[in-house]
Amino acid sequence: MAPASVRPDPGCSRDLLWRIDLPAGCEPRAYARGLSACDLTLDRAVGGVLFFSHPEGHQVVVVPRTGRAQLRLDGLVPRPARRTLAERLGTAIARALPRPPSSGR
Repeated sequence: MAPASVRPDPGCSRDLLWRIDLPAGCEPRAYARGLSACDLTLDRAVGGVLFFSHPEGHQVVVVPRTGRAQLRLDGLVPRPARRTLAERLGTAIARALPRPPSSGR
């Protein structure tokens, strides 16, 4: 899988929120299995939205319907390190998610 498209979320000016585009057609159960490989634990699911936590205090919110996730970095991460950390975690997340089966076309 190509590295994730990780970019700053427009809703944050302090580099704590990052948008990740996810593979199309991936089943929600596959997100839970894949993200567990990145030390992310499924905390809860509300209305189809999946909330994951990381041992270092980061969170990932996955919205399967839109194919997007929001990476929420812990506020104690020093600002100069935030972009590098977001890119590293976002790439790990994208690589950990299974690709949906191809349609054979």
